[in-house]
Amino acid sequence: MGWGDEIMAAGRAREARKTNPFPVAILNRYGKPRWHEAWRGSPHILHPTQVAQGPHQCIIDGPRARPYVDTTDRERWVFRAGKQTRGDLYLDADELAMAPAGGYVVLQPHSKPCVPGKAWGWARWQALADFLPWRLVQPGLADWPALEGVQRVVTATFRQAAGVIAGARLVITPEGAMHHAAAALGVPAVVLYGGFITPAITGYPEQVAIVDDGPGTPCGVVKQACPHCLSAWSRIYPEHVAEQAMQLMEASDARGTAAA
Repeated sequence: MGWGDEIMAAGRAREARKTNPFPVAILNRYGKPRWHEAWRGSPHILHPTQVAQGPHQCIIDGPRARPYVDTTDRERWVFRAGKQTRGDLYLDADELAMAPAGGYVVLQPHSKPCVPGKAWGWARWQALADFLPWRLVQPGLADWPALEGVQRVVTATFRQAAGVIAGARLVITPEGAMHHAAAALGVPAVVLYGGFITPAITGYPEQVAIVDDGPGTPCGVVKQACPHCLSAWSRIYPEHVAEQAMQLMEASDARGTAAA
């Protein structure tokens, strides 16, 4: 668990202040104030060094204390379904400046190596890139593999990658930090869930979810290849993802035209 969880935690802090005006200290499972770089710039969250300076409220959200996870062990996460609160992400001018000039779509194929069940497969991502008619941009670290025909934007931090997302017309990504960032920044997204987890747990109604919602989903298996997830991904085709992305782009463009 990482950036996506912390973006969600920032959203919980924002919502907490709607009923209580005091700023929020986010605590770990032991009740100690914690901090994450995802929260930099938030007007709602206190740094641990600020907690003793005045009145505040507390929420618990951290590793092994996530609201959407019921239980965890070394092999499996058991999830708790519920409405997901849109996260918060406050980017500075330098981070926003990472966005390339001109219109583009972010295509981000990478997922957590520690959760093999989130990986759709490189050949499928390449096939999707070949189908899509737009200028495609892939942010990430310099040593990450790059899709052919996709513009690479080297980003040294996740916040820089989020700056690339902020300037995009659309994001296509596996379930994870990038889809939470897209929701926080108000950028339309097509999110590939496979069979590891479902949008009922970490999804947003404004995003298009691609999920194999059959028996065994969500499986929550971590650290090892999962036959259930491999089977689920085999039923998600690049052509279908491309079709969903084009429909979402058309709908988004239509809304923009109507608003103008």
